[in-house]
Amino acid sequence: MQTLNYYQILKLTPLASEDDIQDAYHREALQFHPDRYFGESDTQTQQFAKEIYAKVVEAYRILSDRKRRIDYDNKLKGIDRFDEENSDEDAITSIKKRPEWAAGSPGEKFFKLAEKAFQGGDLRTAMMNIQIALGTEPSNPRYMQLKEKVGAQLKK
Repeated sequence: MQTLNYYQILKLTPLASEDDIQDAYHREALQFHPDRYFGESDTQTQQFAKEIYAKVVEAYRILSDRKRRIDYDNKLKGIDRFDEENSDEDAITSIKKRPEWAAGSPGEKFFKLAEKAFQGGDLRTAMMNIQIALGTEPSNPRYMQLKEKVGAQLKK
């Protein structure tokens, strides 16, 4: 998640309209709302979902406010990726960099969700989940391979 900018978090382009931003926010907020993971026995997965949801909310707050969006776009022009140190995040909504997860980690959980979505034909959800999994283990070859498969299907 740390390498994704607000547009990527909401699966948008910088040319997105206000309506596009609102629709994307509702779609992603529904996907990662903490209530969806309430019954999850793994507390790390619950916490990770809360952090992702917080990022979605944060992205919406910035991109839906005209002035803040302009400021954010100007910052993006000078950097390749989202820079947490230069953002106006507060401690509640920020996602801290996590160490590599062991087997059964939240990364693995999101990888499994990505596989399930991919098999079900929900390519956008598969891509979002695999990006989250890669955020926890960027060099995991299984995650990278699934991302390539999903990306190839999305291009069709």
